[in-house]
Order: sequence, then structure tokens, then C-alpha cells
Amino acid sequence: MKKYHFQVAPELQEKLTAVELETLKKQVKEHLEHDFFRIKPIKTSLKIKCYEQKVHLAKQTYRVAFLVTAKEVELCYLSSSLIKRVFDKEVQKYLRKRQKR
Repeated sequence: MKKYHFQVAPELQEKLTAVELETLKKQVKEHLEHDFFRIKPIKTSLKIKCYEQKVHLAKQTYRVAFLVTAKEVELCYLSSSLIKRVFDKEVQKYLRKRQKR
């Protein structure tokens, strides 16, 4: 079983409560550790391994994007856009903006 250390982007920490963050971490961790089929890659022009999956928080469904490097996982983007193509574009825009900082 794989073990991952989680980090959360500051933008996400501001948006979510501590309980929601823990729920989010738990869902992503469970899927990563068991190589769950619902985790899908996001194509980016950057040399970053970025993935997404659907999650349920407070009776709503979202997509979360996360970066994976070795045993580190950074939860970086959350959106209510459920259409993958739209969500991928949002994440690409976010990552480009983040890289410029």
C-alpha cells in the first residue's frame, strides 16, 4: 500500500473548512492508495503530473485537481464544473497563473 503526504494550496485552504479539507484528503488518499480508476490525468503544457477526480463535499459533487510528485500530493484546485473538458481548461489556466507567481 502506498503512503502519501498531503499538502493543500493556500487558495483551497481559504475556501474550505477544516472538516471539508479532511474529507477531501481522505477521498483522494483512498483512491490513490488503491489505484482507483476514477483518477484521470489532466494534460498540461507544464512538466507536472496533474490528476483529477470527482469528490463529494457537503452533499454536492465537485472535481478536484492535485499534483503528484514521488510521495507528495498537493490538492490545488476545486471546482463545481463537472464536465472534464471545461474543468481541464480551468486547471490549466490556474496552473499557468500559479507558475508566474
